[in-house]
Amino acid sequence: MVNKTNRVFQQTLDRNSLYGKVFYEIFEKKSNFAIYKNLIRRNIYNISENVQIVGFYGKSPLTSCSFGQRCTAVVVTLLMTGVKPLLIDEPEAHLDNRLIAQYLVDLIKEKKNERQIIFATHNANFVVNGDAELIHILEIPKEKVFTEIISTTIENLSHRKSLLKLEGGEEAFKNRV
Repeated sequence: MVNKTNRVFQQTLDRNSLYGKVFYEIFEKKSNFAIYKNLIRRNIYNISENVQIVGFYGKSPLTSCSFGQRCTAVVVTLLMTGVKPLLIDEPEAHLDNRLIAQYLVDLIKEKKNERQIIFATHNANFVVNGDAELIHILEIPKEKVFTEIISTTIENLSHRKSLLKLEGGEEAFKNRV
């Protein structure tokens, strides 16, 4: 294994460069290479101790931001990364409604072409202005025990009253472009 690894390094590393000289000086000894392999094996899966991720909200580090700003950063990060389906329960919690309407809705419209996005929400901006393709309205009618599910679209006028009951419903429909 050491010989094969050394051959790979010899092909890709310039022995005359400063880095190359130091590298070869250290790893020419089999014992040093063995120590290195053991360190890698021991620490390779311990990411939380070896990697630090620093996030920013604008120019401020997340550690100095409000809880709402940190929630915003998390939602944006979730939307921006990955291609697998994304399911978020009440993404509007702790978020400013203006931020949702002016920024997140456009981001959702862009990203829904790349992945499936499922929100359980009370916010009409996500549903109406995000151009939701399928909406499931969940209601427990009076005097009943079980939840009724109505599947609809934004264009279906027979369920428009239910969509208008969402937070910001009237305003969301007025702002829809």
